[in-house]
Amino acid sequence: IGSHRRRGYRTVKKFNEDPYISTCDFESGVEYTVLMYVDRAEEPFGGGAMRTLDLVGPYPGWGYTFGADVPLLKVRSLAFEDTNPRIQKVTGTLTIASAASEADLTEYHVYWGRSSSVWPADSSPFAVIPATGQFEYFVSIDNVQLIQDVNTILVYCVNAYGKAKKNRRIGILDSSLTQLSDPSVMLSYDFEGEMQVEVTVEFSGRDAAQVELAMVPAAYRDLAQSTSDYNNLDFGPISKYVICDATAQFDGKKIGTKALTDCEMTPNEEYAIISWVAIRYACTCQPPCYCMGGLKTHVKAGTGSGFSGTDNGTFVLPDSIPPALTVTCGLGCKMDHGLALTGQITDIGQSFPILSMCAACLPQAERSWNDPPPICLRAGDSQVHRYWRLRIPRGMGCDSGSLRMSELEFYALSELETTGELVLRADVSKLMQSGMRTIGTELDEERAFDGSNITAFKLDPFGADAWMGFDAGPAPDQKISIVRVRAHWQDANCVPKEVVLDWSDDLEEVWIPKLKAGMPQEGLPAWQTFTDLWANWSEPDWTYGATYQVSFQGEGKETLNILGVTPGTRYEIHCKSTDVAGNSADLETPRMVTSIDTVGPEVRIEGLEAADFTVSLDVFLRDPGMSYPAMSTCIVRDSAVYQPLPEIDDLSSKGQLCRYKLLQPQGDSLGRITMYPVFSSRLTHQETEILMTQSQWGGDREDFRSC
Repeated sequence: IGSHRRRGYRTVKKFNEDPYISTCDFESGVEYTVLMYVDRAEEPFGGGAMRTLDLVGPYPGWGYTFGADVPLLKVRSLAFEDTNPRIQKVTGTLTIASAASEADLTEYHVYWGRSSSVWPADSSPFAVIPATGQFEYFVSIDNVQLIQDVNTILVYCVNAYGKAKKNRRIGILDSSLTQLSDPSVMLSYDFEGEMQVEVTVEFSGRDAAQVELAMVPAAYRDLAQSTSDYNNLDFGPISKYVICDATAQFDGKKIGTKALTDCEMTPNEEYAIISWVAIRYACTCQPPCYCMGGLKTHVKAGTGSGFSGTDNGTFVLPDSIPPALTVTCGLGCKMDHGLALTGQITDIGQSFPILSMCAACLPQAERSWNDPPPICLRAGDSQVHRYWRLRIPRGMGCDSGSLRMSELEFYALSELETTGELVLRADVSKLMQSGMRTIGTELDEERAFDGSNITAFKLDPFGADAWMGFDAGPAPDQKISIVRVRAHWQDANCVPKEVVLDWSDDLEEVWIPKLKAGMPQEGLPAWQTFTDLWANWSEPDWTYGATYQVSFQGEGKETLNILGVTPGTRYEIHCKSTDVAGNSADLETPRMVTSIDTVGPEVRIEGLEAADFTVSLDVFLRDPGMSYPAMSTCIVRDSAVYQPLPEIDDLSSKGQLCRYKLLQPQGDSLGRITMYPVFSSRLTHQETEILMTQSQWGGDREDFRSC
C-alpha cells in the first residue's frame, strides 16, 4: 500500500479496462479485502488516496442450495516445475493449496488439460486426493508422456453431487523446451551508426522456436509474465516500461540472435532483458495453436560485450558521453592578475565526480617559426618554484650519451610579457666545450644545483633520463614560474622524440612534470630545428602536468580561478572536463575575456648625464596592461632642497603628446632656483628620449628643445 502512488498510473489504467471488477472471481463465502484507490478521472495520475473495504464472496441466487449441489470453490493455488529433460515427458511434484473451505467438498480431482478444458475431453482424473483439512496437498508426477496438445494441469473440487464448474489450472512448462541458459547481450551498431542490442538465446527441444524480447528498466522486470494461454509474453503489465522489443522466428537451429533497435538507453542505468522462448509445433504461437515457452529475466553481459554486467542478471550501458561545461564571466570575474570564472557542469551519464580545468590562452594566430607562442595559463602555472630542468626521458634521445643541443632558453611568467620573459639563455655547445660539469649518477644531482645559478646538465651514459637545469636561487623572491622552454638542436635529423619540463622545491623530493612536447618535424634546416615547449590547448595533451581546479560532485556551479594573467589582456578561455568514466571534452566554444588594468607602468631611468645647464637621461617605460599611450613626467630639482613635489594632476598632459609645464620658482638661501620647467610626455612602449635644458639663471625662457 505504501507504494500505491508509484503504481497509480498502472492501477488506474487497469481499472479503466474493468471498472466494475467483473473479471475478479470472488468465491462464495470467502472473506476478501478490497483495496480502493481513488485518483483523478484524467491524467496525470498518481496523486490519489488508498482505502480498504471488507466483503464476503456472494452465493449464487435462486436455484442453489448449499450442501445439496456441486462445490462452489476452487483450490487457492497450484505450483509445478518439470524436472524431466526429455521432450514431452514431465516429472515433478504438483503442490495444491487447499480451497478456502472444505465444508462442501470431499475430494480434489487432477486432470491433464488443454488450456482451461480437460484434454482429452472424456478422460478421467489421473489423481484423486481426499479433502482432509490440510493446507497443502502433493501429487507426484513421474516420467509421464504428454499426449499432443496437453499444456496444462487442472484441479477441480468434488463432492457427492459432482465436480465444481470452475477449476484452477497451471501451465506445463516442459523443461526440455526452455532456455538452456541466460541470454547474452552485445552492444553493436547498424550500417547507419545507430546503436542496437544483440540478444542471443539458446534453447533445447525442437529445432524451431519463437522468441519475444523486451528491454525494461531493471526495477520492472519482475512484472514479466506469460499470457494466460502460455503462448506469448504478456506485455500488459510491462507495456508502460518497455524501451524496445522484438519478435523472431528461428527454424532449423537451437541458438539464435536478434537485435533490439531504437533503444533509448541512459548511461549508467540498469536494464533487464525479458526473453520468452516458445517451442513451435508447426504454428506461429497464435490461437488455436499452443506453444510451450520459458521465461527469463536475467542476461549475461561478458567482457567485450560493450556492457557492464551485474551480479543480479541486469546490465548497464557504460557512459561514453563526455560532460558538458559552460563558462561565464560575471560581476567580479575580471581582475588585473586573475580571472574568477563560473563553470556549470551537466552530464547525461551522471558519471560524477567530474574534474574540470580551465586555462586563459592568448588567441591563436598565424605564426612563423620564430614568433612567440600563444601560451596558456592553467591551474597552478602561476606557482613559483626554485629548481627547473628540461628533461629527455629514457629512450627518447637520438643517441645515448649526447644531448645534441646547441642552445636552451627558459622563459618565466611575467606581467610585462604575455608570452613569458627570457630568464636564461644557455649556449650549450660552448658550455660543454668549456668543461662544464656533467652529472653521471642520481647522487650527484644536488651538486648541479648549488645556488650558483650556473646551468648544469646530466648526460645519459647509463640509459637514464638526460636533463639540463638551473637553480632560480635560495631566496624566496628568487623563485620563478617557467611557462616556456625553447631548445635548439644541433642536427635536424637527430632530435629527441620527447622533452619534459620538470620543477622541484627540494632536491630530496621527486621532480614534478609540468609540460611535455613531442619532436619537431624532421628534415628541417638546422636554423629551424627547435622544440618550443609551452601549454598549447590545441595539442591533445595540453593538460599534461596540470592540476585540475574543480571537482563537480553533481550537476551545478563552481568557481574556476586562473591566476597570473597579464592586466588589460584579451584571453581565450579553454576548458577540459573529465568524468569518472574517463570521458573528456573541451569547452565547445572558447569564451573571450579581457582582464582589467589597475597596474601602473614600470619606468626605468638610465644614461643620466648633467652639464652646466643641461640634464639628459634615457627613460624606459613598459606597461603590463599595454594601456598606451602612458604618460611619464620628469622633474629636476636640487636634491638638497626638500620641497614637496607637484601633484600629479598639476602635471597632466591629457590630450597632448608633449607639453611645457611652468613651475613657480623656489629659491634657496643663495637665491638659486631649485625647480625648473619640464616637459610632460606620453610615451609609447618604444624608447623615447626627453631632453631638459635651462638657458639662464632666474626667469623663464622657452627656448627648450622639442621632444
